Amino acid sequence: MKKFLQKLSLSLGILFITPNLMAIQSVTVDTWSEYSNGAEFDIVMQGLIMEFELTEKIAFVTASAAGMQIEQHTRERKSTAKDLALYPKYTFLHPKQDGTPGFSLMAGAVLPTGHNFLSSNNRAYLAIAMFPMSFFDERVAFEAHLGHRYIDVKGDADVNRLHWGVFLEANMIDEYNLFTNVYTGTQYDIDVPSLSQEYGLSYDYSENLKYKMLFGIQPELHGVHDAQATEYWGELGVEIHFSEFD
Repeated sequence: MKKFLQKLSLSLGILFITPNLMAIQSVTVDTWSEYSNGAEFDIVMQGLIMEFELTEKIAFVTASAAGMQIEQHTRERKSTAKDLALYPKYTFLHPKQDGTPGFSLMAGAVLPTGHNFLSSNNRAYLAIAMFPMSFFDERVAFEAHLGHRYIDVKGDADVNRLHWGVFLEANMIDEYNLFTNVYTGTQYDIDVPSLSQEYGLSYDYSENLKYKMLFGIQPELHGVHDAQATEYWGELGVEIHFSEFD
């Protein structure tokens, strides 16, 4: 499975070797400030996800985060950073207003480039199929993820597991939206719990700018497996879409 995911990632990467490689059509920046409370550490961090749309079908996604870890008992503080996620993405079909789903495939890796609590010594490879949909004149957005995660565990048995996620956002009043996200750990981390949940509110300031705040909950980790403790976090973020590059 590891070799298959590596070959799939390479195949999608080859799609970038086109005459349009440097002609970026748009960039979406998703950045947020987060505070999480766990059994061992409190974490304050700034996260960043960037999606570079090279053509109508080809994009490249990268993600990481950096911040500070605060030890619960001694209150000792150290810098920490998440590992780097790299994903080529190919869109076969875009969703339509009548509810016809879109279909995209994203395959890549999360590399152990970070340090301290937010980082891992392991390495993850993922292949994810994404099915976005919209309903009721785009007042309701739905997206399902289904894929496979392979974790190359340093010094122990490797892990194969199913990756899935369901996202739902509904416009409520004016430009305000409620959303929820339930998933088997983010695709932007190496070691993830069996189930993560997020609930939040977003505000569409314009077509290119969205503000978000959310609350999340998931099991803490002991290695690559769930621990008995529970982690809670809150986020304040913004999503910015830049387009019409020359």
